[in-house]
Amino acid sequence: MVALSGINQVGVVDLETMQVARTFVVPKAPQEVLIRPDGMAAYVSCDASGQVAVIDLKNWKVEKLIDAGPGADGLAWARTD
Repeated sequence: MVALSGINQVGVVDLETMQVARTFVVPKAPQEVLIRPDGMAAYVSCDASGQVAVIDLKNWKVEKLIDAGPGADGLAWARTD
């Protein structure tokens, strides 16, 4: 997945054809994409909107938006155990 910040979308790239196979509309200024370790969801930080978009990769839709506050431009995993 790649952030297409100029058009407020995220694209899924087919690595065999090197073409964008699917796009998702997300809030303004998508910056970083992080795929959940189980491959079931992608998280997209959207700087200008202060939100993180959650994309359900099984059903191929934006599942929800998480309010993250101003400057939501980076993502990281943290152990919780």
